[in-house]
Amino acid sequence: CQMIGVFWGDFVERNRDALREELSLLFGYWERGQIAPIISARFDFPDGALAIAALANREGTGKVIVVIDPKA
Repeated sequence: CQMIGVFWGDFVERNRDALREELSLLFGYWERGQIAPIISARFDFPDGALAIAALANREGTGKVIVVIDPKA
């Protein structure tokens, strides 16, 4: 068994310029429609507890989104 990961906080602290560059590339892909995250559920902010329950119950098959401001 093997687990591979990254300590994100440390990476961000030591590589801010690289992080900015990578995020710029990532959002560019998204803006051009080259990637599209799978969103399995959206919840309005007052229903945030339902979003957490969906995650706890392993009901999400993609991103579970809590919408803070529906006008934004």
